Amino acid sequence: MRLRKKLTPLIFFNLLLLSGLFWISCDEASEDISTLEEEVLSEPEDPIESRLISAEKKVTKTSGNLRIVFNSSGIDLPLEQFLYDVQIWKVIYETSYKGEKIMASGMAYIPVMDSIKSSYHVFAHGTITANRDAPSELPLNDFQNLLFAGMASTGLITVVPDFIGFGSSRDIMHPYYVEEMSALAVIDELRAVIERLNQEEISSDGELYLSGYSQGGYVAMATHKYIEEHDIEYFDLKASFPSSGGYDMKGCA
Repeated sequence: MRLRKKLTPLIFFNLLLLSGLFWISCDEASEDISTLEEEVLSEPEDPIESRLISAEKKVTKTSGNLRIVFNSSGIDLPLEQFLYDVQIWKVIYETSYKGEKIMASGMAYIPVMDSIKSSYHVFAHGTITANRDAPSELPLNDFQNLLFAGMASTGLITVVPDFIGFGSSRDIMHPYYVEEMSALAVIDELRAVIERLNQEEISSDGELYLSGYSQGGYVAMATHKYIEEHDIEYFDLKASFPSSGGYDMKGCA
């Protein structure tokens, strides 16, 4: 019953994404973004090693405000499950790119739940071609930002990476559909968020749920695979919801 309660809002949000809210087709993708050669998966590093560079709290959205926004939007969401105020953080962290350490970025949406332990939810966004569309570059009142906050308001610590090549790593070529770098961009932000939550004395139950849309569907699957193959014990991976991944890349060319 506890698992079903957590999965219900995730299913609603992923169906919303499937409806085409964030859809960018293969034809719209820039020709400058190309698929890199897959690299051999490396062994994961010591999970105790810090990944956090900085975490800046941007704003807090109240659950009441989120309910008003989505009620007026006409979108059918389980508003009765928007229970918690949400802190929106920008996170800068260290990850790996072609064997080198780089600085990457993303967003974290933290429900204010007092003594109640929350679970982690990662949402991996679809294909973008402009840095202004990266999650950390969006205005705080952008509808996508509010949607991510809505996910967190149901009681899930929601983590949304920019992906390498956007945000703080905008000067690096985006590794489009490259398995290891896609997975590590997610895993290393999660580790950075955990470190920050420990500093804030915010506890969780350690459970992890992965979701993603379009390219993000692939990223969710790559992350799931990496966690299982490398037996990463500091995440208790429960379920994944990959949606509309680009499974036929040659067909999109």
